[in-house]
Amino acid sequence: MRLWPLVLGGAALAVGMAFVLAPPHVKPPRPGEGANVLDARPAYAGPMGKVNVAVFDDGAPLAGRHIVFQDGAGAVVAEATSGDDGKASADAPAGGMVTVAYGNSVYQLITVTGVQPGDDIVIGETEDEGGAARVVSTARVKLPGAYPKAARYTVSLGVGATEVPRVADPLPLPVAKRFLVDEKKFRVLGEALDEKGAPAAYAFDWANLSTNAARRDVDVRLPAWSRTFREFTLALSAPTEGLTAVEGQVSVLANERDRFERPRQSASMAGPTPLRFLIPKALEGDTVYRLEFSYGASPDKAMLARSDKALSDTTRIDLREALLPRISLATVEAGADVARPTVRYRVAGDASQADAAIVRLAWHDAREHLWTILAPPATPEIQLPQLPASLKDWIPGRTPLSAAAALVEASFYKGYDDIRHEGLTEFIEDPESGEPRTWRYSATGDISF
Repeated sequence: MRLWPLVLGGAALAVGMAFVLAPPHVKPPRPGEGANVLDARPAYAGPMGKVNVAVFDDGAPLAGRHIVFQDGAGAVVAEATSGDDGKASADAPAGGMVTVAYGNSVYQLITVTGVQPGDDIVIGETEDEGGAARVVSTARVKLPGAYPKAARYTVSLGVGATEVPRVADPLPLPVAKRFLVDEKKFRVLGEALDEKGAPAAYAFDWANLSTNAARRDVDVRLPAWSRTFREFTLALSAPTEGLTAVEGQVSVLANERDRFERPRQSASMAGPTPLRFLIPKALEGDTVYRLEFSYGASPDKAMLARSDKALSDTTRIDLREALLPRISLATVEAGADVARPTVRYRVAGDASQADAAIVRLAWHDAREHLWTILAPPATPEIQLPQLPASLKDWIPGRTPLSAAAALVEASFYKGYDDIRHEGLTEFIEDPESGEPRTWRYSATGDISF
């Protein structure tokens, strides 16, 4: 399983690891630390088998990360530390858990439940995405001139859009290697926007890298302004109870992962709601839409996204069918052991529609402690597993905790077992172009994807 960074309050999680055998002796807990500090390893009677764990960060293995194996009740059965290759293995019980501790200035824990003997769990990014952003040239983009009534201008090569400070001057932009098609050409889109930020006109062209090895700059003069837009409408109907607002984003994918984003649209939800986007006809690729919904002033939210080459100009979406059930009221109950609180949340519908449930706990004012737990979707409550004394500084204790929870589902997963083995990589990043794909989540609290 690969688990991608999950975002909470701007902090991202990315970890991986390997194992060594647990030490034969563990120090007893300090007063007030609670039973979550292990002072005697529990005997576990049940089927055991090897579980493999690997930890990476941007393709680099992470050594020295502490890994804890727990049984289904959360009791510790083994400990390990990731090796130089970021990998480790240990025997663990069927239906148990694996918890990884990582981070420097921030204490971060991630727990995967429902682990089975024979599982291969990967945490973090096995590929170095930084290499894909290597700059190979600089494009000096010149717009075709001022456009009537345009309030501002932007230029994009496929990732975001850069404001043009002076329409008469060339705008220098870095050309990343991944922007290239056939190793030599790349897309350039200039836009004139009105005072509301809506597209008024565009200029598009393909540019070629310079053949002069001593000169990296490429001069790009865009052709005349055009208004041959395609109007793409998302027609939303049947909003679920409590849904109050929507914000939409539409993009055209280029080179599978890069995207030309259209200006965001937002609206109140009081019945049928259309969101309209103008897409330059010169752009080709999968159309991707992402809709984010809110429930009044509550911390509850929902997201629905889809990528497809065949989306019609008017795409109708019945929200009763399209959205996951609303999840709300994530609470923390301390119980008898303050170091092992239980998180509970409410789901207004059938949670089994989702592929997984995710719970996130944060504590201390600076949010330097985060604990993320991945579980089957129909899990109504999650008690934190036990931690050994070697991780005494990572234990919640009596500090006030804030909780968030989410249900996630995607057409490219086949349920929780699939997520345990494949991870949340594509879900977090928004899938690349290819087969039509749909992904969605319902969440409450300070958690996003």
